[in-house]
Amino acid sequence: MGGLILILILLLYIIYFCFQKVSNKINNKFIYVLGVYSKNNNDKKFAQNIIRLAVERNIDIVLKQYETFNQMIEELDKTSLDFAIMPEERYSDSYLGLNEYNDKKYDNNEFVVGINFNYFYLLSDVFYKDENKNSRISNFSDILNFKKNNKRNYIVGTEETTTYSYLYLIIILRMFGLNPVDISKAEDNLEDNVVLVVTDTKENLYSRFMKKKLDGIFLIDLYHSRFVSQLVRNSDAIFINFDFKENTVFDELLSNYFTKEKIGINSFYSNKISRYFSKNNITSKDHITYFDNDDLNEDIYVEDNLEEELNQITSNLGVFETRKMRNCLITNKTISSDIVYTLANIIIRNNNFLVNKVYYNKFSNTEHGLFEPVDVIYLNENLPYHRGSKKFFEEMKFISYNKKDVEYANANSDEKYDYYWKYSKIGLKQFKFNN
Repeated sequence: MGGLILILILLLYIIYFCFQKVSNKINNKFIYVLGVYSKNNNDKKFAQNIIRLAVERNIDIVLKQYETFNQMIEELDKTSLDFAIMPEERYSDSYLGLNEYNDKKYDNNEFVVGINFNYFYLLSDVFYKDENKNSRISNFSDILNFKKNNKRNYIVGTEETTTYSYLYLIIILRMFGLNPVDISKAEDNLEDNVVLVVTDTKENLYSRFMKKKLDGIFLIDLYHSRFVSQLVRNSDAIFINFDFKENTVFDELLSNYFTKEKIGINSFYSNKISRYFSKNNITSKDHITYFDNDDLNEDIYVEDNLEEELNQITSNLGVFETRKMRNCLITNKTISSDIVYTLANIIIRNNNFLVNKVYYNKFSNTEHGLFEPVDVIYLNENLPYHRGSKKFFEEMKFISYNKKDVEYANANSDEKYDYYWKYSKIGLKQFKFNN
């Protein structure tokens, strides 16, 4: 009898040991789900490259596409989804219960880190403000008098009705006192303030514009949009300024989400810049990440003629005024602090790689120079950081409650951020700045 009890105890011990081993594997090796909006190819590219970077840190993430932001926000809030990439405006409104979210707050969702910025573009055929053709249209407000000068209504194309491009085209037109009308539903004898709207794919919008079936195309897209570059290089399209301040309440109402930006147009016309963004000798030896201990330490070597070309490309031959909107990585309160800390660290450290890969389709850690780390870290005081990303930002002194730290950071911010963006060793050991 005693022998049977001993065998039973031994079997129970073996079962318990095996259960613990399996349990530990399950608990310690989650597969996380990252949601993106299905109509935004740029978000999908960023997501795919973030997933590749995470795999190198032994974090498994799968991509899930959503047909609406609302579905993504709701599943994230209910913890059916672990992470999501979305416009800051959408996250902020859903968390605070503003605008369309008046009846429902999704306050389980929290901010991790900014990913990139998207910009307003209005590309227009050449038209004139007066019958004598002395002055070209150059501002969005010039469309107000388009019918008076051209004897017909302005026709603008944009992406499908479910996209941010369409949503904000309608908002902007209405803020200027213009009346957007679907061209397929338009009647004769339209009023002067009517703007006819065509929705289609980018490929078809391009074709329509080249055949003079559109007067302009409105998009929200990346800084170095390949679509915009292709359009302006192959046509007479001009960049239209968004003169909101003088003519609308856009900045007054939406300055928390959209900031003013001036973009040099010459880079859209150049095809040489792609030569500069190429794999270089500071890329990690065996991995795509800038996170590893075996980064090469040699400085970037740029041939004299390439440097001269770059200087020519980046010297402004002309600029246009626009607005930019930030895309963010969001999670919920239930996600592990360690996982969020690591993801924030990976994304900040590899930001150059992510931007270059998505913008130029190049394997490179060359500094993009489009924005500083602080631009993707700051957050409206009414919104919460996830405890994991907050811990990382505090360690890096991007968030500080010490007045002296804040004063020192303000005095040396450009130098600090420049070094952090450039060198991969920061965070692996304490980095000391020269006084």
